[in-house]
Amino acid sequence: MGARIRAYDWSSSVLGPPEDWPQSLRVIIRLILNSRQPMLIWWGPELIQLYNDAYIPLMETERHPGALGGRGRDFCEHIWDFVGPQIDYVMAGNGSTGQEDRLVPTTRNGRRENACGHIVSRRSMSKTASAACS
Repeated sequence: MGARIRAYDWSSSVLGPPEDWPQSLRVIIRLILNSRQPMLIWWGPELIQLYNDAYIPLMETERHPGALGGRGRDFCEHIWDFVGPQIDYVMAGNGSTGQEDRLVPTTRNGRRENACGHIVSRRSMSKTASAACS
């Protein structure tokens, strides 16, 4: 995923070119790329998505690699009733949310199924109002 993130045309994204990203975002990206734990972050009010290689098997097959740089709400539209209120809570500055071993509805290979969410936490990472899901 590191190569994909470097090759992505961020200049057309609300994040802008990587050299203009805040240091905190660059540090978080390095952290997730070097982790074996599946990790996804949604950055800023648009919830722009970045994730690591370990997260790919948890995604809906047809969504990778197109999910990179996309908006979180677009990516999770089918489960927004589940994740949306939690993200709204975090983005409003109310603290973090978390769950363990929660079944999350998803679609893989064209079939609807419940996937185990393992440990999922959502928290603000900075005053830029970003959320993280891991």
